[in-house]
Amino acid sequence: MDAAGDAARDYAEELLGFFRHRMRGGDEAQDLRQEVFLRLSRAPSGSEIVDLRAYCFRVARNLLVDFHRSGQARTQVFDSFPATEDAACAKPTPEIAVAGRQDLRLLREAVADLPPHLRQALLWARIDGVRLAEIGRRLGVSESMAGRYVTQALMRCRARLARPEP
Repeated sequence: MDAAGDAARDYAEELLGFFRHRMRGGDEAQDLRQEVFLRLSRAPSGSEIVDLRAYCFRVARNLLVDFHRSGQARTQVFDSFPATEDAACAKPTPEIAVAGRQDLRLLREAVADLPPHLRQALLWARIDGVRLAEIGRRLGVSESMAGRYVTQALMRCRARLARPEP
């Protein structure tokens, strides 16, 4: 009898227990056990396996590592998607992409058209994350006035971006 047949006869139950102990579900354990025997049967005919049991369990450990890696990859991929079957695609439609580019263009124009002190206060606050006290110091006004500048700039930009309802 060949090495695969010997291993199947001698280590089948032990390998199955090895896989079941480390996995959920018996079907995968049986599949992996069968894969051990398949790989053993594919070993080059001239190769001499000194310790058949050790060889079988080395193959089993490698298969188990591969199985868990592929399982984790599947879990990570599928966990990143919503659970519903009718979930919308994350990629925007061409219409939404065009609308977004138009909004960005309008926003840039709105910011560019702001009076210099409002534009600078808005950029420092929203882009650079500068605190209102520092903006006031830089512009030579109080902290509360710096806050009003940012608020006025935002209101003017919102008004420029506002679309009439269809």
